[in-house]
Amino acid sequence: MSDFHSSVSCSDVFCQGSHLESSHLDCSHLESLKTEFITTISHQVRTPLSVIFLSVELLKLHGEDCTEAMQQAYLSQIYHAAKEINTLFNETLPMIDADLA
Repeated sequence: MSDFHSSVSCSDVFCQGSHLESSHLDCSHLESLKTEFITTISHQVRTPLSVIFLSVELLKLHGEDCTEAMQQAYLSQIYHAAKEINTLFNETLPMIDADLA
């Protein structure tokens, strides 16, 4: 034990402590960025998903009373919202896969 104490100086311990603190701050910042990313993605998925649910619900409730043009408009909204979600996933998943690798 005496060899350990004599070979490690206070400045070595302080430098390692500073390094650990810096690493902890980096991890905290990374966690914050991940949380922000997930929140943003969640919002960007929920918005078009809400459009899909609303359009489907309107078609279910009032589809028989809708003109052909209105039905096509609802179907178009569903299609574009689903396409938006698909694009979001196609752009996001490669970044997530790269981060996990």
